[in-house]
Amino acid sequence: SSKVHSSRLSTSRETSWELDRSGVVGEKIKEDTRALVEIMVRRPEVETSNTDNNRVMVFAIVGVGGIGKTTLAQKVFNDEAINANFDTKIWLSVNQGFDKVELLRTAITWQGRRYSW
Repeated sequence: SSKVHSSRLSTSRETSWELDRSGVVGEKIKEDTRALVEIMVRRPEVETSNTDNNRVMVFAIVGVGGIGKTTLAQKVFNDEAINANFDTKIWLSVNQGFDKVELLRTAITWQGRRYSW
């Protein structure tokens, strides 16, 4: 004997012209990039003087895998406003088991390459 399975397609499925932007990854990345770049280039008036030009700023993007951290970081790192406002940029990728000393060595090495051209 054989069993017959039947299924019905629902014809009452509603759609809408409104776009749920929460699920649109491309738009979210663009919005997040703009917001992060704005935060990074915004400086208090006190800091606009030449007395603090050698200050080091560190920005970290953290979260679970697969949420777009690397894509966001790449877009921010290569943004025109970032390039115009920062003389030196160093990209460090850090995992859970990182070595602080090795991380510092890598940063210093990348900084040194800037002056070796």
